Amino acid sequence: MLYQKILNEYQLIQSKILEIRKKLALLPDGKLTCARGNNCYKWYNTIEQKRSYIPKSNRKLAEQLAFKKYLSTTLARLEKEKTALEFY
Repeated sequence: MLYQKILNEYQLIQSKILEIRKKLALLPDGKLTCARGNNCYKWYNTIEQKRSYIPKSNRKLAEQLAFKKYLSTTLARLEKEKTALEFY
């Protein structure tokens, strides 16, 4: 009974991990970095320690990079849960 629940949870986590990896492959390279200017915030796309400014008119790129960060942290959490379930 308990083993079956753990196995079901493990399989669910596996499917979520695969789904997130597919979504991450479709998103643009780099990561979103925010910096405070005089009275505003500026967005930057950081790729290999090179920052490029993202203008406010290109908000869609900033949203995609923010979503990528969210998915990356979710993926890391799910992989830790998967590792914990493997020990059971």
